[in-house]
Amino acid sequence: HLDQNCALLNLNDWFSNDQTQNRLLIKLRNTLTKIIKKMLQRQSWWIKYGCSVEAWSKLIREVEPDIIISSLPNTFVPLSLAVRKIGIPNIIYNHSNPWKDYSLDRYESNPQDLKYRLEALEYASINIVL
Repeated sequence: HLDQNCALLNLNDWFSNDQTQNRLLIKLRNTLTKIIKKMLQRQSWWIKYGCSVEAWSKLIREVEPDIIISSLPNTFVPLSLAVRKIGIPNIIYNHSNPWKDYSLDRYESNPQDLKYRLEALEYASINIVL
């Protein structure tokens, strides 16, 4: 399921017998493949968790809390993204050292999720490890 703004290119039609051109086209194809893969990973994450980010944003605006305390990546990642937009202090607590514990297969296999997990820790007002 691709976004309307995404396009897939078949670079095989552009290939010629010239080795230099082939190397450049292979490099271009590999680069485009990586870019498209990252775009699809990001889109996949937002399809899965975007509604949660929007729901948290709406609830936080309605309740107007002084501070947010969250735990577990499947909760604090969408919540942290919502809080970042609004500017309310966010405390994240973990039961283990997140810098050592987080891995791609621990919570979510999408690399975008790991990126957002680590960003959430960076932007949190306080990180607590219990």
